[in-house]
Amino acid sequence: MDSDGLAQCRVPVADEAAARAWAERHGRAWGTTVRREPARRLAYTRISKSQVAFPQILAAFEAGEAWIGERGPAYDGPCREVCFAEWEAVGPEDPACDVAFPVG
Repeated sequence: MDSDGLAQCRVPVADEAAARAWAERHGRAWGTTVRREPARRLAYTRISKSQVAFPQILAAFEAGEAWIGERGPAYDGPCREVCFAEWEAVGPEDPACDVAFPVG
């Protein structure tokens, strides 16, 4: 599914209070906010740091959409990129991000 709709990028944090404080101080420059996500089922494709770049990342979105299309769970919210690696510490071929689709 191709769309010009909302795109979201997620970064998991261990300390929600610290993340909220950081967003208060610095988040306006990038429109950064903190939001607690409910537990849910995700269909995801794990990609390396080098694959996060456009257009390589498109293959991860296509893989997620294909998996959902083949298995039939319904979409349950917008897709997202969940960056879980320490970006500066990982190499180009190290796992760094999940392209995730909430499914019901």
